[in-house]
Amino acid sequence: EYVTTLILADGVTSVGDYAMYYCDDLSVVAFPQSLTRIGERAFAQLENLTSLSLPDGLESIGASAFQGCTGLTSLAIPDSVTEVEDSAFDECYNIVSLDLGNSITAIGDHAFSSWGKLEQVTIPESVTAIGEYAFYACDSLKEIVIPDSVTSLGKNAFGLCDALESVVVGAGVPNIPMQTFNRCYSLKNVTIRGPISGVFGEAFADCTSLTSIDLPATVERFESPFPGCTSLESINIDPENPWLCSVDGVVYTRDMLELLCCPAGKSGFFTVPFPVNTIAQSAFEGCEKITGVDLANVSYIK
Repeated sequence: EYVTTLILADGVTSVGDYAMYYCDDLSVVAFPQSLTRIGERAFAQLENLTSLSLPDGLESIGASAFQGCTGLTSLAIPDSVTEVEDSAFDECYNIVSLDLGNSITAIGDHAFSSWGKLEQVTIPESVTAIGEYAFYACDSLKEIVIPDSVTSLGKNAFGLCDALESVVVGAGVPNIPMQTFNRCYSLKNVTIRGPISGVFGEAFADCTSLTSIDLPATVERFESPFPGCTSLESINIDPENPWLCSVDGVVYTRDMLELLCCPAGKSGFFTVPFPVNTIAQSAFEGCEKITGVDLANVSYIK
């Protein structure tokens, strides 16, 4: 006879690693208020588990604790939890409602990835770190506001969020890592609140609805962040930036000696302005609408 119901007695404080892993028939779990820890993969791959009530005293949710619990449709994390570990709720793709509580400081790698039906989430001001792939492939998310409290943002954190239209990057984020918003095909509005130092490789790759973006005066490192952005016509660098500048939406070094990036949405004939003498690697990547380029003053193409 298979286990379908699990009721943990009062006084239980911890559920061990792999405790009910792949118990396919388990559909009801009741936790006592005394519970403080749920271990790694403790309830992973329980496809018949349709509801989950986490106790108010819970402090730790282990890696992959509820990974693949595809029967869940909502999740509320109590205020007592300070960290959601890696892949804790990965591939719970039928969840439509998420409440992160008010005390979480760290969201682990893949913590909420592949949630295809989640349309909105509020990241609380308590969060300081968002891991790699944390919300990857959350296909229905429309808007993300990264709070000012976040000081660590992992690569691909919001990649492949197909429906994502608007992003606000909080003032505490130090840079935009590689592939952070790649393949967010619907992304149109990006607001960067803080003094980021860099925008890294493919950070906005294939964001085909993005037409323009403003980058602050603090950006020093600019490493091919916009490949495949076929509608992007203008990258606007703050005029106070001491390292970079933009002219008609094209990015150059501040001394105008090197052309770094021509947006892929530019069209027509393009004349490289004087005194530019160097074209950076991938500077014209994906510029299929440009009909010709005048390189008269250019002596070096990387």
